[in-house]
Amino acid sequence: MTGKYPIAKIVGSRIKTLRKEYGLTGTEIAAYLNVSQQQFSRYERGINRIDIDSLVMIADFFKVSIHYFFEDISTIQINNWMVITETY
Repeated sequence: MTGKYPIAKIVGSRIKTLRKEYGLTGTEIAAYLNVSQQQFSRYERGINRIDIDSLVMIADFFKVSIHYFFEDISTIQINNWMVITETY
């Protein structure tokens, strides 16, 4: 699945950034979302795509717009993610 869903990697990276800014653990956010810590880790790493309901919950929790996770994503950025992930 690596490289197949580059937007999931970008969104996951932004979730991780917010979590760290708030000083929270993945386990704490996983409990809030009612998913396992392993599943939440997969969301942050972009291995699994996060469902929209969970993403809305995260946006509400961190008091950001749902657009925060998608703003400034361009085709070039998506293509760069695909190149980076496909070379590993």
